[in-house]
Amino acid sequence: MQWEEDPRGNGNSHDGRTIRRHMRSETDPNVMAIVKRPKPEYMPAEMYSIGMERVGYHLGTLLDLPVPKTWLDTVDGHPSSVHDFVPNARSWIQIGGAPLMRDNVTNQDTYAMAAMFDVWLANMDRRVVNFLFEPLPEGTRPGIAKGSRLWLIDHGYCGLWPAGKTVGDPAAPLIPTTLTGVLPDPQENTIAALMPAEYRMALKNSQGPDRALLLDRIRSVGDDAVDAAINEVPDDYMTPAEREATAVFLKSRRDTLDTVLISNW
Repeated sequence: MQWEEDPRGNGNSHDGRTIRRHMRSETDPNVMAIVKRPKPEYMPAEMYSIGMERVGYHLGTLLDLPVPKTWLDTVDGHPSSVHDFVPNARSWIQIGGAPLMRDNVTNQDTYAMAAMFDVWLANMDRRVVNFLFEPLPEGTRPGIAKGSRLWLIDHGYCGLWPAGKTVGDPAAPLIPTTLTGVLPDPQENTIAALMPAEYRMALKNSQGPDRALLLDRIRSVGDDAVDAAINEVPDDYMTPAEREATAVFLKSRRDTLDTVLISNW
């Protein structure tokens, strides 16, 4: 699909370390997307985080989690991630201004599973800005919406990104055989600390059989499924060594997730 910039503007076209642009299909102006790539000064190292956007989508959909469709494509000559646009959406902070959206989240029962997913992927960026709430009924504006649907966005800080997260040293070499799936305490604590309290507590309060069910769902994602999610990421985004290390890490973390939870949750 060929893309062009949204003629209505791009107020968020430069956001942090990533260039984000609202785009629309050249052949169908009703098809909208968000296109992301690292700023030039962060290339090529941060292409890994763009590749992880697709991995997060792939694995999230296997768990029936609400992650907007995400794929990898070359846009304007740059390898990028492309994300389905969620119309009229509000972040966790903004939803406070739309009480009916805030109080009637139709898929709120996914919070615990979604937080468990973030812990598995070692997502160090599940901040309030990385949730979207879509007004319901679909197509309504937030001010007149009767409820909302949660979407989980931004999975670039999953897996092995940021660099060195598995050992706490960005300069440390990447050695797959040393990856255990357990992060240093500061990194593990950051995963939880950045989450909104209600979201974080949904997982913390899931104990006994409820937590066991969540763990079983993560464990149901087998080695072949993890490999498939990672191996579909092209070399423009991940080197073969990064793909190998990411697979080792995610499989190891899946298999030791109960230990991670006991220690940190």
